[in-house]
Amino acid sequence: MTSRLAIDDIVISHGGNTVRLRPSLRAGLLIAQKYSLEDLQTALGECNFTVISHLIALGSNDLERTTDLIAGFLAKGYWQLQTIRPQLAAFVAGSLGLTREAPANDNSTDTTGETDFAASLIKLYEVGTGWLGWTPADTWAATPAEIIAAQRGLFAKLKAIYGSADDQPADDPHDVPDEAQVKANMAALKAKLGSKL
Repeated sequence: MTSRLAIDDIVISHGGNTVRLRPSLRAGLLIAQKYSLEDLQTALGECNFTVISHLIALGSNDLERTTDLIAGFLAKGYWQLQTIRPQLAAFVAGSLGLTREAPANDNSTDTTGETDFAASLIKLYEVGTGWLGWTPADTWAATPAEIIAAQRGLFAKLKAIYGSADDQPADDPHDVPDEAQVKANMAALKAKLGSKL
């Protein structure tokens, strides 16, 4: 399974309030810098109001609706947050670029063996703004899956234009051997042909 390229905004509704969450690179980096996966799993499992409110605020670009939604959960009881756990889990996964194979197109790990999502997402920012030439705003707004797919497209384009190392001949005719190699080749040729040389 790979990351879905076109991740639709994740919709959370409660008490007549609706908020759309965008799983962007910016949200992913902010999540990765503040929480570990274990922290997030615990917070979602326990319906931690503070963490869930922070996640909603990171994904939404409508402050008024976000405030109304969070206030609605606070007024009706935080236990109702359990109804939006699947949407929040999908938001976190999309923001971090999680797949079943690997997170965020990178295998960076820290000394404990846990994946360093922040470093992986920063590399994706470098790909977006450097390799792809996107603006910082466009790169921050893209999902990790979109950046990875665009990078694959760039690689395919460059391979179509310039070929790949697999397409190149093993011996480069422009590669001139040094004097020692010439002497060794001549000696091998003399040994093979004997006195005919």
